[in-house]
Amino acid sequence: MGPIDNLTKAATEVIENLYPDKEKRGGAYTKTQDGYELVLTNYILCPMTKEAFLVIVNRKGIVRKIKRSVYSKSADCAVI
Repeated sequence: MGPIDNLTKAATEVIENLYPDKEKRGGAYTKTQDGYELVLTNYILCPMTKEAFLVIVNRKGIVRKIKRSVYSKSADCAVI
């Protein structure tokens, strides 16, 4: 895939099941000197839960994935 030198490449390197959310707590990014810091969301369908992860990506790939917090939870279950 080559060096990660833009946000699109950084996003495609993200670990499975993490997605940007429309809320800043679960969908944000910062360009760093060596890559990107992405705040992404893991969606759990039952009970409906959103938990934020900080993913640090350098030019060679994902460096760290850090669980931050659950920022939304309800008693409902999503039906798909």
